[in-house]
Amino acid sequence: MFAIAWIGGDALLLRRANALVSAARRLAAGDLTARTGLPAGDDEIARVAGAFDEMAEALARQLERITQLNRTHAMLSAINGAILRIRDRDLLLKEACRIAVEFGGLPLAWVAMIDPEAGRLRPVAKAGVRQECEACVERFIAPLPPAAAPAEHPLAIAVREGRAQVCNDIAHDPGMAPWREDAAAAGIAATAALPLRIKGQVVGVLGLCAAQADFFDEEELQLIEEVAADVSLGLEYIEKDRQLHHLAYYDPLTGLPKAALFEDRLAHALARLRHQPRSLAVVVLESEDFRRTARELGRHVSDRLLQEVARHLCAGVREGDTVAWLGGGQFGVLLTDVGHAQGAMGLASKLVSTLPREVSVNGMDVFLQVRAGVAIYPDDGTEPEVLIRHARIALGAPRVEVGNTVSFFAPGLDAAAQERRRITQALHRAIERGEFALHYQPVIDLAARRMTGAEALVRWHSAELGPLSPATFIPIAEETGLIVPLGRWVLEEGCRQAVRWQAQGRAGLRIAVNVSAKQLYQPDFLDEVNAILDASGVSGEPSLLAIEVTESALMEDIETSIAVLQRLKGRGLSVYVDDFGTGYSSLAYLKRLPADKLKIDISFVRGMLSDRSDYTIVATIIAMARSLGLKTLAEGVEEAAQVEALSALGCDEVQGYYFGRPEPPDAFARKWLAGNAS
Repeated sequence: MFAIAWIGGDALLLRRANALVSAARRLAAGDLTARTGLPAGDDEIARVAGAFDEMAEALARQLERITQLNRTHAMLSAINGAILRIRDRDLLLKEACRIAVEFGGLPLAWVAMIDPEAGRLRPVAKAGVRQECEACVERFIAPLPPAAAPAEHPLAIAVREGRAQVCNDIAHDPGMAPWREDAAAAGIAATAALPLRIKGQVVGVLGLCAAQADFFDEEELQLIEEVAADVSLGLEYIEKDRQLHHLAYYDPLTGLPKAALFEDRLAHALARLRHQPRSLAVVVLESEDFRRTARELGRHVSDRLLQEVARHLCAGVREGDTVAWLGGGQFGVLLTDVGHAQGAMGLASKLVSTLPREVSVNGMDVFLQVRAGVAIYPDDGTEPEVLIRHARIALGAPRVEVGNTVSFFAPGLDAAAQERRRITQALHRAIERGEFALHYQPVIDLAARRMTGAEALVRWHSAELGPLSPATFIPIAEETGLIVPLGRWVLEEGCRQAVRWQAQGRAGLRIAVNVSAKQLYQPDFLDEVNAILDASGVSGEPSLLAIEVTESALMEDIETSIAVLQRLKGRGLSVYVDDFGTGYSSLAYLKRLPADKLKIDISFVRGMLSDRSDYTIVATIIAMARSLGLKTLAEGVEEAAQVEALSALGCDEVQGYYFGRPEPPDAFARKWLAGNAS
């Protein structure tokens, strides 16, 4: 009998142990719902199982929180994009609500604006996932803000005091009792009302609703207040536009903006481009035929001709571009958001070439010959008045062609184009001449304060042009496709150097090599990598090499990226995601990427001590990486305070001038590979 009891107890113990092992394996495989299901108790297995279940629950909550913060960041980014695109108030607010629901994962978002004449809030935009959301918004806003509205109404407080009002538990908040049933029907458990301002004056309220109680914690509130601030900024731009309209900034004949509004829009466009590597074009057009028609056929025919030209120009530009009447017989066109100078030139030429040679006016065919002058930002100027003046200078340049012609401002454009041609030509010959070199920058383990690897960075000293910055020649190499042979050389030389150092007894040093999007998506890229690994000898020691690919490059074709990186991992190479945080890759894709390490972009590291948003992004990336089993490396570390802050956040590795600048192989080896590299 004792033996039977002992065997039964042993079987029970084994079943409980198996339940614990099974739950641990499911959690390790990514199943965050894995729990042991064992009852509480005082024995060892019960206590371990309880601790495991608590850990799994905490991990699931942490990942859920990171996922929501990622959604809110995506919402903020998408709303900022809408602010740049949309110049109509109601359309902007409707788009902001749609984005809050679709990107932010919220069940309901709405905006109510103060109607000055009626003295009350009126809903102007809303988006919700349930039909009951509309009734919920209407009843919540209905009593505001006539004197009959209760002073403690959240919206009344938000408008009166100009500060956010948050209720994180509608079901138990006495102040929300009148709307509790509507909220429950709409699937809402928490809500936030954020004042919208124009020039400091509260003009409306942005309402965001969550399906979970306690949703709006301090970090989430900080982000959505930033959303409200950005929407307010968008409203300010739109209000300024509306005021300009009322000040008669439009030409009554053509219906086009006059010169003052044209310059104002150009100033706004330039302000948006200050920190972006993009271009725009200012085009000034005129025709002697405008004056000739007025002289020969009368003002009324000339006016109709101007109207027809205005119509053709408006039909030939994209949404977001501006066609204006500058006076003095001149039209102005602003071509915004162009990727580079060549693209701006192409758009301007196409616009002029599509204008008709003959225009039918009052039953008469009027011959039309237009000429245009073009100035490109930033090559030909960075201020509105300079760009317009340079476009007019180009307009007056001598020409020999007949028909519609385009002239580009010469000094800046010619100099830039010539320099670009010289760099492109020199790039073609640079590899053959052996003008490129790799410099190496140390990667430091924060916990041990020791070097664990190095990044290979290409440098170019041209025999014709002298030393050139990578910021100058890499974009040209990308655009011309020369990045493919250059990238191949970098990979070959990085592998050769890794093998050299290993042969000299400096084993274990992993070299990270950057791979561009054009390389990654080449059909023979994997074959090329395999051949380089075999030829260099790295195939026998694949741990010597890491491949770095930027987040934006990976997201161009995520499925191809995953397939290629899986093959590289299969060869034993490490994979790093570079410039992480500058693009938008969803957690679903990030979980699938066969990556080992996320490199936090330098822009966030540089600003993390002075900008709370940058600090939050860095902390979120580190926490998210840890939850996914990835290491993190912070780029651009230049101060001791950054090192300590990153260490406190749990960042694994750092790289930057604080520890060492990129150096040639021999100098790097003397400094970092001789003895103790701490």
